[in-house]
Amino acid sequence: MAELCEDLLQLCCEKENLIIDLGWYPNYDANGNYILMLVKDYKWDWPLAQVSSKSKKEIVACIEKWVCRDFYAKYCNG
Repeated sequence: MAELCEDLLQLCCEKENLIIDLGWYPNYDANGNYILMLVKDYKWDWPLAQVSSKSKKEIVACIEKWVCRDFYAKYCNG
């Protein structure tokens, strides 16, 4: 049941102030979804990208894409 919690993963790029955040919502609800968000400057209400899915495979593929420099470079300051 621990897999179905809100706080599953958070990856940070401090230099660019980017955060990849993964959680399960609603918390501990088997009928919920993974929600993956890309956030800049702690603007949680305005994510740069967001994916909602029940599929681990889809979420892992998104994380792999989002951590590639070619993807997130468009959100960098310099």
